Amino acid sequence: KNHFFSDKLSDDFNPFVADNKKLFDLSLKFANGDGVETDFVAAHVCLNIAAMRGSEEAVQFRKELCNDMDKEEIARALKEARLLMKSISDKSVN
Repeated sequence: KNHFFSDKLSDDFNPFVADNKKLFDLSLKFANGDGVETDFVAAHVCLNIAAMRGSEEAVQFRKELCNDMDKEEIARALKEARLLMKSISDKSVN
């Protein structure tokens, strides 16, 4: 149950089964601080996963979001998304 979003969301968000729409909506919440603490890295992670799954909308919004992030934040977001995607693919194998 431990994953990147475990300490960021109060509900039972499960990135392992979330669809692209849920990920995109969540990225907007993080980017705007809507009901959660504003967190561009978390928003970027959501968008990365959705983009890796083929969402063009996520690709576009991720480009815009990068304008508000520094290089370290972007690097951290890419790393976290890779780790989460690895966890997701490892779970689907088991």
